[in-house]
Amino acid sequence: MLYLTNTLSVATMIGLNEGLAPLVIWREAASLRELVLRALLCGLGLGAAATLVTAPWALPVVVLPGVALYLLLRGRRLRAEFTTGHQAAPLLVAQPVPVRAHSAMAASDVS
Repeated sequence: MLYLTNTLSVATMIGLNEGLAPLVIWREAASLRELVLRALLCGLGLGAAATLVTAPWALPVVVLPGVALYLLLRGRRLRAEFTTGHQAAPLLVAQPVPVRAHSAMAASDVS
């Protein structure tokens, strides 16, 4: 339920900003592949939590594969940026509002 609420809220904000239908944006973002990935990650998190409740000593066994995966993906991203010459956009940085949106807001403020 939280996933649905979050993704629909974000799709609505993007739709309002870009002038697009929120459901179209949500359908593109919430593909079957994405939903399966989210379900697997939730299962992995629940399994890790259940393991650590019963065996706190297993923390390195739970954390090390995640760190290894992070380093692997970071290395791939850096290699891709080096070969293409383009820097990938950071995941948690707000994107600028398009110029057309600024000019439309300014025009509505004048009248």
